[in-house]
Amino acid sequence: MGNDGEKSLYLDVLGDEYLDYNLVMASTFELPLDDGAIRKPLNQLIKEHNLPPVVFRSLGHSSVTYKLKLNGGDNEIIYV
Repeated sequence: MGNDGEKSLYLDVLGDEYLDYNLVMASTFELPLDDGAIRKPLNQLIKEHNLPPVVFRSLGHSSVTYKLKLNGGDNEIIYV
C-alpha cells in the first residue's frame, strides 16, 4: 500500500471487511499486483540504464544463490 495514512483510511471505512494480506507489493486495496505492474517498470529501468534483460521471478532465485555463496551454503540463512 502507498502509505500508512492511506491504509488507515481504508481500515476506518471498511472496518472488519478490510483484508490485509501482508504483501510486500500490493495494490491500493492490499491485493496482489498483476505481473504487468512489476514487469513494465522493471523493463523501463533496464532500458534506461542499459542493463541486461532479466525476468522478475529470477531475481528471487539469484538472491538465494548469492546468499548461499556468501554464507558457505548455510541453508538456514535463506529463510531470514
